[in-house]
Amino acid sequence: MVGCDLTTHTNTGAVFRSAAGLGVDAVLVTPRCADPLYRRSVRVSMGTVFQVPWTRIEPWPAGITQLKDAGFHVAAASAVAFWALGAGATTPPPPAQPATRS
Repeated sequence: MVGCDLTTHTNTGAVFRSAAGLGVDAVLVTPRCADPLYRRSVRVSMGTVFQVPWTRIEPWPAGITQLKDAGFHVAAASAVAFWALGAGATTPPPPAQPATRS
């Protein structure tokens, strides 16, 4: 799992807690990501930052190419991450149209 520019410690901790719950093998954080070892991150993660292996991936976003070359499937869950994937990304589906009343 790659945490792309998680700038708040609360979100960083929540990602680690989710990663542990989902059985993710490791978490990669980008250079601008909040420090997973910051007290608030550790508290929100319920200590899972000490259980799930993690490292910073640099350079970013060029590190995406390294992941692809290593055989990882790379997908984006946000518009910013999708933009970072560049030419190797698939086009996201169009936004859903709101329901109208007849």
